[in-house]
Amino acid sequence: MPDHPRYAGNNPIVETGTAILSDDEWLTIDIEGLHFSITSISDPKVDSITTESKSRNQVLIKINTWQGGDLTFKFRVGMLRSRDLYLSVHLDVHYNHRIITYTFTQERP
Repeated sequence: MPDHPRYAGNNPIVETGTAILSDDEWLTIDIEGLHFSITSISDPKVDSITTESKSRNQVLIKINTWQGGDLTFKFRVGMLRSRDLYLSVHLDVHYNHRIITYTFTQERP
């Protein structure tokens, strides 16, 4: 954690950032040995957001752009230091790139 704690509401922020990706790139974030890979897809048969646990410490997250609309989500992605870890993520879709903004938080003990 940084020297000066940051909060989203009353919840400490573990990691936050923004990345600009091409259509076929993944964003991978490593938090204390937990690996989260985020990408966008366009598939009419898939939910707006899907997660897939590849291993005990690796989760794939796919944001589906097919339906359009607001591509902002917050959900539990695992445990860190014996507490629930949440991801808030927003995807902006542009002609030849994607902007992913993300924030990982935990509830106060």
